[in-house]
Amino acid sequence: MAIWLLLGLIGLLGTGLAFAQARISSSARAESLSSYDLQRLREGKQPLGHD
Repeated sequence: MAIWLLLGLIGLLGTGLAFAQARISSSARAESLSSYDLQRLREGKQPLGHD
């Protein structure tokens, strides 16, 4: 019975981590900006291709 309880707790932890990963990835940026685009942002201009 202790083994099943341990497996249940591990499964619960894994489920919680999967939900957290899904939540983080849904709000993360789809792509990263190049150093040139970051420089343009610092200058107050729009990055190229991101109108």
